[in-house]
Amino acid sequence: MDVILLVVVVILAYRFNRRLKAQETEIAALRQALQRLQGTAPPPEPIPDAAPVAMDAAPVPEPEPPPAMAPPEPVAAQSSPRSTLRALEEALAGRWLIWLGGATVALAAAFFIKLSIDSGWLGPGVRVTLGLLSGAALMVGGEWVRRHSLAQIPPDLVRPDHVPPALTAAGLFAAFASVYGSYALYDLFPPLVAFGLLAALALTAIALSLLQGPYIAALGLLGGFTTPLLVPSDSPSAWGLFAYLLALSGGGMTVVLWRRWRWLGLGTLVGAAVWVPVWYVGGWEPGDALPVGLYLLATTALFLMPAALIDPGAEPVPLGLRNWRKRPPLDRLAVTAVVVLGLLTALLTAADGHRTVSLVMLGLFGLLTVVVGRRVERLAGVAWVAALATLLALSGWVVPGWPVPPPVVNAEGNPIVPAPGDALPAMAFRFLWAVAGYAALYGIGGFVALWGSARAALW
Repeated sequence: MDVILLVVVVILAYRFNRRLKAQETEIAALRQALQRLQGTAPPPEPIPDAAPVAMDAAPVPEPEPPPAMAPPEPVAAQSSPRSTLRALEEALAGRWLIWLGGATVALAAAFFIKLSIDSGWLGPGVRVTLGLLSGAALMVGGEWVRRHSLAQIPPDLVRPDHVPPALTAAGLFAAFASVYGSYALYDLFPPLVAFGLLAALALTAIALSLLQGPYIAALGLLGGFTTPLLVPSDSPSAWGLFAYLLALSGGGMTVVLWRRWRWLGLGTLVGAAVWVPVWYVGGWEPGDALPVGLYLLATTALFLMPAALIDPGAEPVPLGLRNWRKRPPLDRLAVTAVVVLGLLTALLTAADGHRTVSLVMLGLFGLLTVVVGRRVERLAGVAWVAALATLLALSGWVVPGWPVPPPVVNAEGNPIVPAPGDALPAMAFRFLWAVAGYAALYGIGGFVALWGSARAALW
């Protein structure tokens, strides 16, 4: 019975969408005809008869009535409140009801599985299989509806279609719930298999978002970044976790580069960054500085990539904090990412005890920002962000003092010149080398970047 209800709901949603599409097409055609009658009807009237015009050469000044074209302005003024009501009506009828239908389909699938569990109709394996098949069917159906709609209706006459992403989102929800239930409730999948399936669903959602819009991308990123939380590992590994997070962040930033959805980049940044302090607190093991450091470096490069590859245009880009809101959205995303990831890289040195690997990672982070800032003048400020992150890392470094031996005296009580004391402690020696290396990096790097730079004062 529930399966029949599920099919009926999908059919009704599709028919409702087609009816809305037809109405939008008719309204658009009527609007174009009305504009044609209002705007272009008066001028063509005097021109049709060429012979009379040639005979009456004197009344040539008569074509001056065209100034009567001014009246259209009041029409636009009167239509502004109606346009607001029309937009609200379209949002309620064409968008929210469709998404409500998609949520209904997803909940119907979940309740069907629950009903089968309570009634003991089907075994766990069959339930999970049905959930996965229904999710796949909904995703395929969403893509089919999208292609069918595009083939039938001219895209310039209608607004974006919300039925395909609603169906796909319902299918993704059903598939996520089935995989997670098979792992957490029935132990059908081992953790590694469940993790791989959920990751594959997240990447599938990101890929489908290129065709069906940002809602699918948001759902895929949400599911992808929560997968490690839903499916914890018995033996967590920094290499496995951060390699997965890097692949997910790469998929998200590819969509940002392709579609320029800055809000999706911010969501990707939140998901990519939040796991790093969680690992510092709850999962850190000696030797994790290398995988975490490489992850932070690669993620920083991913967020700098869209701003570096996309040309903002011929107009000059306003720079400085005062013009922050006027800068291109991808530039703001890149600078925000460097600030967040620079702070996490500075915290990496503290988590690692200021050992060599974490200090090298901090230096490579600074080198990356200097190179990108020099090649893309709009992003030159990221080098200053890296320098401040380096100062933060060094300021939290507790260095032991150089031990001073007690004075040595002879039998008469006269001081004896002591032999040279012990060498510098290893920590102090490392601190001096780190300070010298960072000073050389930013000093020499800034001096080299100074030549030929349009913003010499910044370097």
